[in-house]
Amino acid sequence: MERTSKYLLFLLCMAVWSFPGCRRETKQSPLPNKVPIPPAIEFTKVDEGWPPRPKGRTNESYVSWTQRPGTFAESQEAGLRQAALQDTQVRAALGDRFGYITSSEVEPDKARPRGITEQIPVVLTFYSYSNNVAVEVQITGQKVEKVNRREGYQPPEGAEEVKAAIALALQDQRAAESVRNMRPTAILTYGESGREQQGHRVLHVSFSNPPDYVPQYYALVDLTANKVLVFSRTAENGGVR
Repeated sequence: MERTSKYLLFLLCMAVWSFPGCRRETKQSPLPNKVPIPPAIEFTKVDEGWPPRPKGRTNESYVSWTQRPGTFAESQEAGLRQAALQDTQVRAALGDRFGYITSSEVEPDKARPRGITEQIPVVLTFYSYSNNVAVEVQITGQKVEKVNRREGYQPPEGAEEVKAAIALALQDQRAAESVRNMRPTAILTYGESGREQQGHRVLHVSFSNPPDYVPQYYALVDLTANKVLVFSRTAENGGVR
């Protein structure tokens, strides 16, 4: 009997819903005649401060913050590098010629949250030109815990490597005198497959002038072999090696 009652109630609901007078009409807002145009936003120039900010901004407020005790700060980087380079295992992995890349905190174990005052392990990344391999050094405080050789890994170029590659390119005999007044930049690239420089630490150095900063000359610098592979004008400027 109960099952039959539920079934009849269901049929009654369906009949009521299907009757137009029982439906609830929804009103739709009319569409605008013209598509709204978002307001133009202008940003400050570089010489007005970094990073650029929207012009005409109001109601700005600065929120003070404090660094959590025990966290890694850039000011500690130099001390950690010095401590790592005094370790015999690190020196053996790096050899005589190497470049410093970067540093980063080690992510904490999710199963064991890190204490507020607990020292944070940091990974220092180097590239050994003597052994042609990336080297990662995990250090906590002043103690080296792990030294990892990463064969075949090419980390992003470091600031020291950029300076070294630019300096080496400028020493090349093929460097025109006018290049010395240009703006140099460098980025990691890869040696040609099947060539001697394959697998080496190679940076692409470009030289340009303001205001467009279109590269006029470029060089391929092999930091592993400590030499310039190519120095040329760019293809857009009739490049010849």
